[in-house]
Amino acid sequence: MCFLRHEVESEEMIRLAREGFGKDRGSGAIRKDCQKSVHKDEPTAATLISSTTGAKLNCIFCDRPHLSQDCQRLSDMSYEDRKSQVIRKRCCLVCLKVGHLAKRCHSSVRCLICKRRHYPLLCPDLRKERESNLSSKDRTTDTEQRSTETLLTNLPSEHEIYLKTIMIRLRNRDKEVCVRALLDDGSQRSYIERNLAAELFLSPSGREIFSQGLFGGGISPASEHKRYMVNVESLNRKYSTPLSLLEQQKICSTLPRIHDRKLLSELASRGIKLTDVGRDSPPIRVLLGADILGSILTGRIEVLSSGVSAVETLLGWTILGLGKKREVVNLVTLSLQNMDVPKMWDLEVLGITDPIEKINESLLEEETLTHFKETIRICEYQRYEVALPWLAGHPALYDKYDAAESRLRTATKRLINENYFEAYNNVFKQWEEEGIIEAVPINQLAKEVHYLPHRPVIKPSSNTTKVRPVFDASFKKPGFASLNECLSVGPSLTHKILPLLLRFRSGAIGVIADVKQAFLQIRLRTEDRDVLRFLWWENTGCSEIRIYRHCRVVFGVSSSPFLLNATISYHLEREKFQTESLRKTIGHLKEGFYVDNLVTSVNAATELEQLKSQSIEIMKEGAFELRCWASNDSKEDQDKQMVLGLSWDVVSDELSCKLPANTDCTQEKPVTKRVLLSVINSVYDPIGFTAPALLLPKLLMQEAWRGKIGWDEVLPVELEHKYRLWEKTMHFMSKCSISRRLFAENYDDFTLHIFTDASAYAYATCAFLRCEFKGQVTVKLIAAKARLAPMKKSTIPRLELLGAALGARLAQTVDSILRTASKTYFWCDSMVVLSWIKKKESWNTFVGNRVKEIRDLTNIDDWRHVPGEVNPADLAIRCCDWSDLLQSKWWEGPGWLYNDEESWPCSEVSETPDEAFLERRKTVVTNLATGNEVRFGDRFLYFSSYKKILRMTAYVLRFCNNIKRNSPKLVNSLSCEEIQKAEETLIKIMQSEWPSEIREKYKDTIQFFEENGILKIQTRLILSQDPEDFTHPTVLPDHPLLERLVLHTHRSLMHAGVLTTLAQLREKFWIPKGRRVVKAILRQCIKCKRLTAGKVNPDPAPLPPDRIHRLQPFK
Repeated sequence: MCFLRHEVESEEMIRLAREGFGKDRGSGAIRKDCQKSVHKDEPTAATLISSTTGAKLNCIFCDRPHLSQDCQRLSDMSYEDRKSQVIRKRCCLVCLKVGHLAKRCHSSVRCLICKRRHYPLLCPDLRKERESNLSSKDRTTDTEQRSTETLLTNLPSEHEIYLKTIMIRLRNRDKEVCVRALLDDGSQRSYIERNLAAELFLSPSGREIFSQGLFGGGISPASEHKRYMVNVESLNRKYSTPLSLLEQQKICSTLPRIHDRKLLSELASRGIKLTDVGRDSPPIRVLLGADILGSILTGRIEVLSSGVSAVETLLGWTILGLGKKREVVNLVTLSLQNMDVPKMWDLEVLGITDPIEKINESLLEEETLTHFKETIRICEYQRYEVALPWLAGHPALYDKYDAAESRLRTATKRLINENYFEAYNNVFKQWEEEGIIEAVPINQLAKEVHYLPHRPVIKPSSNTTKVRPVFDASFKKPGFASLNECLSVGPSLTHKILPLLLRFRSGAIGVIADVKQAFLQIRLRTEDRDVLRFLWWENTGCSEIRIYRHCRVVFGVSSSPFLLNATISYHLEREKFQTESLRKTIGHLKEGFYVDNLVTSVNAATELEQLKSQSIEIMKEGAFELRCWASNDSKEDQDKQMVLGLSWDVVSDELSCKLPANTDCTQEKPVTKRVLLSVINSVYDPIGFTAPALLLPKLLMQEAWRGKIGWDEVLPVELEHKYRLWEKTMHFMSKCSISRRLFAENYDDFTLHIFTDASAYAYATCAFLRCEFKGQVTVKLIAAKARLAPMKKSTIPRLELLGAALGARLAQTVDSILRTASKTYFWCDSMVVLSWIKKKESWNTFVGNRVKEIRDLTNIDDWRHVPGEVNPADLAIRCCDWSDLLQSKWWEGPGWLYNDEESWPCSEVSETPDEAFLERRKTVVTNLATGNEVRFGDRFLYFSSYKKILRMTAYVLRFCNNIKRNSPKLVNSLSCEEIQKAEETLIKIMQSEWPSEIREKYKDTIQFFEENGILKIQTRLILSQDPEDFTHPTVLPDHPLLERLVLHTHRSLMHAGVLTTLAQLREKFWIPKGRRVVKAILRQCIKCKRLTAGKVNPDPAPLPPDRIHRLQPFK
């Protein structure tokens, strides 16, 4: 033990010499940051265990036991990869260790190249030196290699790649199932999906613990895998063998099946029959590795004309190789992996947001608009120039063009193959002539910039532009941010859609128009143009690349919609347009623009002509051209128009939803979560008149989500059957239409009616407008919203309350857009909810918050009860298909609403249902009058120690003395008399707050007396020679100040125990139930807790194999 003590002391002295007295390089001064007190850990068992486990230092690049700066893999990694790996591991960029940031690192590391604080492996100068020494051939090879990696990472393959997949039969006793298997000779072991093992009721025959090597050299953490024995058979049952398979949660992602007819016919001509064919892609549930493949391969291989190879096994034929080129690339699947599907249901509250969300949006809008107004200016030709709204402290952008060059070559091949290269090239030539883009000067090529990849979007059906470029501002490399991540997107424009549609439906004549190339009419300031560079060819021979940059706002950048809307608003607020003659037109333009679309309505043809002429001139002043005017008053426009995603028939003046174009494709596919999500997002209805029919696929999606079904797993038969029945009626969607105009012509009066309802699956609200004119009544649906019930089960009254709150928000949105109605009615079929709203009770948090919101937004006297069978919102919470929706015509309102008010449903909330009182807030009633009183002594708890309280009291008493006229002024340090007087004052405060009823309990056994206003007790030791405080101790009742005094005494005695602390206190004080009080207070001492903590008993290590291996005697 002495040897260990000397070793520990020596190590401690060395560490103090290094850290406490070390000098900074280049200066003789002692480092101030090292002159801190060294914290010495207490020698506890917990410290021993943490020190033992923390001693293992692994490299952050290869996870092997050596220093990170000495790793051999660094020579194969680029500077960007090294830096991104350090950031990903959350290590310090100076010392490469975990637990702190570079700005707080005290390490004395110096780079040998640039003399800055980092290791040479993270030196940017070393990167530049290496790049300058690379030959042009090596640079080209490196660029092509990195471009290929980027292409493989960001772009889907243009060809089908077939792996060796096969259909096999698994059998366990009388249980049998056919599954897809992957033959992978790169895997050392064979695996079976965990769920499949459960379906076959397999019993594990053993367990194995091992790590799995990953692509790129990584190693997964060691984990336990169960081992199963199962019989594997071919589909024709000609071959069967028992195999040992290890369980795995998931084998791999989706792999395509063979469905190429030309390939299948060639295989059939050679007598080869495949088992894994079809257009669907079931999951891979078994992987047969190298431990099994060697025994089932026959050696026969057939190479087809397309280059695909057919391989024969005892389980059947399989193929391997590069298939035909894909005709359609579904880019939606790229974003589904990161999409938060529960948020998909939040998107239905267009224009109906929570108050907290409105506050956050207003703050964001203020910040972005302030920056916009400070940077916008008017340049030549009355064109506006804006700046990109950069986020403060945004990450670095990738400044190389290797990825952009790779994407350029890929796009060029496609354009040449599809004969669109010349048209694509002409677009850039036209842009350069119009000043939309410009070639980067030679003297600016070395500047730090960012390059945007681009790709062509081809629309052969377009009458104007059949091909146009689209720029990818979301592109990013590992360790760098994308351009969109560095920019503020500004306030969301989604909440403007419903108000725009309400204004569009208000007037007799609907009017739409759009701005020609709206984004390209706004200039960007010169400082921001270099982050919008892109590559294109110098000539049509595609032999030399030229660098261009954008001079205008780019479509595809996340901040572009905000910049366009803010610029138009800024233009309309110019002083020259604030005249009486233009006031009405300016109002239409301010409230009618959504990005580059103008959507509004007027009441007369003369008003329409005035709007057209004045709007064109006003927008022309800002270099904006309004075109493509359409209205239901024009005799020329006979085609259907698109208005904010809805189809508008200008002849019948009706709105309808556009039938999705992929309806036929989805009917051929198996029903999966991916298909459901595609169908849900393909139907766009911001008004909500199709809400009842859209409820079923959303419910199926929620059920699949609750069942944790994979994206490409086929739904259960019951769910699939419901979807197929619903899908057969989708052709009725185009026939479901509503009138655009809300108000009847020459109406006398109109009222607003809000209906709410809920079921166990959803809650909904709908708003109707009722107009009267000379006894004739018209009822039109304004808007409707249906929301799925939360995943967590809730009661029906609570869901009804959610529907009522949604209806209150909808009423506020509608009332802010339309003219004030003569009266607003709220209809609900739940007596419980009406009781919550009308009765003034103290409800619990969930109910109380929503009732408060409803009371703030509505008048409680406007809420009425309606029977459920005549509530139109009831249909929005019941699943129906498109044919049922068309037959119901629920957007025309309930029949009783066309009658007089006397015949409307009428039932008062007389008595509160018992179910409503279940949500009453639970309260505690107390009879103590002093329960809510604050004692004067509690104010001293502001200070954490008794010593501070004592000195503060002494200073207060000194101040009281010094403000007296004729009293001697006390200065300098506190005297003993002042401290004693302060302690007596504190004792008087504690005794004055001692409840009298508690004091009365001790009168029969203890003799109390007062001395100088302080309560003391008379003991039997009054004749002894002990001090006065011991023979006549002062009474200290239970008080918060007593806790500070006990802890102060405890610490002064070096954290002594209960008996020692109590004995010291009894020298001067008497504490009722002293032992119990002191013991309870000392339990709060943190240091005592740590020192008296029980020892840690680690689990015993397993016995070595030599001690448990079974052998014969004397072997």
